[in-house]
Amino acid sequence: MTRVTRVPRVARVTRVTRVTRVTRVTRVTRVTRKAARPCGSNYKQKTMKTITKLSLVLLLTALSLNCWSQIGVTSYSIYSLGINTSQNRPLSGELKVFANRSIDDILMEADLFYNFKARPYHRFSVGVGLKAGLFRDYDLVDAITVPAQLEIFPLQEFKRLSLVFELAPEFIIDFDPNLRSLWGIRYTFGKN
Repeated sequence: MTRVTRVPRVARVTRVTRVTRVTRVTRVTRVTRKAARPCGSNYKQKTMKTITKLSLVLLLTALSLNCWSQIGVTSYSIYSLGINTSQNRPLSGELKVFANRSIDDILMEADLFYNFKARPYHRFSVGVGLKAGLFRDYDLVDAITVPAQLEIFPLQEFKRLSLVFELAPEFIIDFDPNLRSLWGIRYTFGKN
């Protein structure tokens, strides 16, 4: 006679329970991952909106590089980076990026300056600008600015390198006005 060994009932239940628990944990993990990620189409729309804005800014920058033969790059301490057009003309423009923060809080400022006649050691400019948070989902326009710049040429033989001081009242939307000061070093490409 052959003896049949049966597995005790407790062992069967334990095995089934373990499989069931693993399956449940896997399902919960999947649900949690989907909940942590933004919704599908809405997330794609926001991403495409951000990419479109960034592409527009890069396109405008590229066009400005082709339109003016003399541009300058300014590093405003650790706060901002600026690209400006030729300041030998009465009107010039500057695009500043305040990028020392998270991607949603990056601010960009477009300024239009009136340049007074340059002296041997300095140049003075006054303008108006618009500061915007292009990567935000709320309040695209952040402030209206009225910057005043003083550019000092410390080396008379090499006027491409200059020190820039800027004082600008910022009229921030929905907040009190602010007085901003920036200082930096500017290098101008092309003939000066």
